[in-house]
Amino acid sequence: MLDIIILVVIGGAFGAMTREFIMLMVPPLTDGFPLDILVANVVACFLLGTVTALYARKIHSRDVHTIIGTGMMGGVSTFSSFAYGSVVLASASVSAFLIAAAYVTVSVVAGYVAVLAGMKFGEKSADILHRYPPMASIIDSGLVTVESRHSVAETIERVAAKAKSMGMNVFTRVDHGAGAKEAGLGLPPTELIIFGNPQNGTVLMQDKRTIGLDLPIRALAWEDGSGKVWLTVNDPAWLAQRHSLGLSSDVAIKAMVTGTGTVTKYAAGD
Repeated sequence: MLDIIILVVIGGAFGAMTREFIMLMVPPLTDGFPLDILVANVVACFLLGTVTALYARKIHSRDVHTIIGTGMMGGVSTFSSFAYGSVVLASASVSAFLIAAAYVTVSVVAGYVAVLAGMKFGEKSADILHRYPPMASIIDSGLVTVESRHSVAETIERVAAKAKSMGMNVFTRVDHGAGAKEAGLGLPPTELIIFGNPQNGTVLMQDKRTIGLDLPIRALAWEDGSGKVWLTVNDPAWLAQRHSLGLSSDVAIKAMVTGTGTVTKYAAGD
């Protein structure tokens, strides 16, 4: 709990300072209309929309969400000053009450438009950032490999059993070791299994057809030179970045991350 409080305080302090800087940059109006507060709130709404769109593309740690989401964005977008300014204006005079009403209306409408604009900007920015990821990071982060306590054949059997129990389809299995033997070549036990949920996969392909190259999910069980068995799968979150999937794929990708992780843990464990 203490670490969360510290992160919120740090993020909130930075957000509050950003808000004050924005307000200081806006000149005051002589008629009492709180333009500085309005501009700060609209900018905060735009930033909130942008951050929401950008962070929807990746599954970040709790700490990142806490310091940037709850902390920083909370500090920037606080509407306590909005409420205070409205009450002060409304209680001053009849003419000031009309100004307060206009201020509230403009704030709500402008804030809504700013959030939409920020989300559009964030989506476009995410497309650019993830369109051409470096090859090294693709190789490093795209594969998840865990050690299995079972033989290659048994590991693949456990993948199939767990996938089926979770309502997934098992499409095919490929015994690379047997193929190598037929070709007169040597290869330690190596087997591939392809499985998945067409409901999730279809949603992803409706977003970006190219992800069909990497679907359904593939799991490779293989034995190294020392006799240890490993299970390797593609990270669905990485696939989302590789194909620049949009917000419409977020739920399906998260379900795929959970499902693949569950299958992998079961297949490689006790």
